[in-house]
Amino acid sequence: MNYVVKLFPEINLKSASLRKRYITALQINIHTILSAIDPAIKVQREWDRLVVQATPDADQVALVDALGRIPGIQKILAVRILDTLDPDLMLTAVRTAFGHQLNGKTFAVQVKRSGKHEFTSLDLARRIGGALLDEFPNRGVDLDNPQVPIRLEVNAKNTVLVEAEHPGLGGYPLGTQEEVLSLISGGFDSAVASMQFIKRGCKVHYCFFNLGGAQHAIGVKQMATRLWQRFGASHRVRFFEVNFALVLAQILERIPVGNQGVVLKRSMLRVADRLAQRWEIPALVTGEALGQVSSQTLTNLNAIDRASETVVLRPLVSWDKPDIIEMARRIGVAELAASIPEFCAAISSNPNARVKLAQVEFDEKNLDAEILQHAIGAVHYFDIKDVMQELKTAQPLTGLRCVTSPHVDANMPTTNDVIIDVRPDAHTRPLAPQLRMHAKQSMQHIPYYRILTEFAELDQSKNYFLYCDQGVMSSMQVAHLHERGFSNVQVWRS
Repeated sequence: MNYVVKLFPEINLKSASLRKRYITALQINIHTILSAIDPAIKVQREWDRLVVQATPDADQVALVDALGRIPGIQKILAVRILDTLDPDLMLTAVRTAFGHQLNGKTFAVQVKRSGKHEFTSLDLARRIGGALLDEFPNRGVDLDNPQVPIRLEVNAKNTVLVEAEHPGLGGYPLGTQEEVLSLISGGFDSAVASMQFIKRGCKVHYCFFNLGGAQHAIGVKQMATRLWQRFGASHRVRFFEVNFALVLAQILERIPVGNQGVVLKRSMLRVADRLAQRWEIPALVTGEALGQVSSQTLTNLNAIDRASETVVLRPLVSWDKPDIIEMARRIGVAELAASIPEFCAAISSNPNARVKLAQVEFDEKNLDAEILQHAIGAVHYFDIKDVMQELKTAQPLTGLRCVTSPHVDANMPTTNDVIIDVRPDAHTRPLAPQLRMHAKQSMQHIPYYRILTEFAELDQSKNYFLYCDQGVMSSMQVAHLHERGFSNVQVWRS
């Protein structure tokens, strides 16, 4: 089977030299991806398209699926190359390919020609269409909206019969634009934001700030590798992992509640900015959307950006959340994104919608700069293929759910167990109704950013249930404690 790859229209608007570079890049990318399916694949370049020649025994479904996920392709035509310019032989090929499809359906024959022939495009279309109209049961010709379109492209050497058409991804060939570093959290927003730049032809590297322990890391790595495998596997990219638990704990302890979210994101940008400069990556990418949460105002985004010398790009800034989720579904990551909680979203219960930059900078003086420097110095970075190998032996993603609808956990605390309220402002916040039912039990208040340092001092003969409003912070700390060998702690889900 042969395939004609039609280029994304914007490519054809470029200068001749730039168009040549883009088409060559796409040719290499296609060969890199498809050779994993068909080692004998051939990709030939023509002026405004590429022709893919697959071996007969190759998995044609897999080839079409892979082509549909390569940036820079507008559409894929499954074609039969006819080594003839004889209209009678063309008609024979059309009969074989489309005769069985015409029963009870409308059709149209469309012909494109390049070069000189003894017939015009209209002559050939009428000749073939008239024969089909007479020979097969059908509902007639419909030139505007045919149920069975029959297309032929005739050039100076041969005839191309289009048997099927498949949509492409669009965009620019990967590697034709500059690289970006995406701050990926594993949720819908950062995944779709990353995808927008893959489609735009950028190599997307990933920077993950680990707030939730090994289990959280597994989910985010699964997201990054899925995006890379599906859309970017023609190029090698890096995955950076930053342990940000100590930085977060310090922010929660020393920064006023309303400014915590902005300070956390400014701290993340400082690290990402350093990484971008170190690896000569000219832009950062985030998934923030204007007004999606109360802290994502223009004022706050401006204050966040001031922490980075590297430009910050937000491709989803004007998107609605349903559109983001729908795009995640279309690119095949929605189910995974739904299973990974957004830890950043649960940092501050009362975020300031319009922070004062001067106040934020003053608050940041209370932070120990050495902790951030240590996080920068301890960054782990991997080739994305090494991340894939690591995931093959990793434990399945469990226990990182953000439960928002009340229910009673099957593992109900007994009177000998202890419930720990980990909300930093627990003294000003009401308990959930289900929790008030068990208020006679032993209860303690330990802010979640102190749990890791204080849990070992508790009575280890008891079982502990950590509680917070959304279950995110408690899940994160339980994951950390399990990693440290404590098995007597669970999440209270309200």
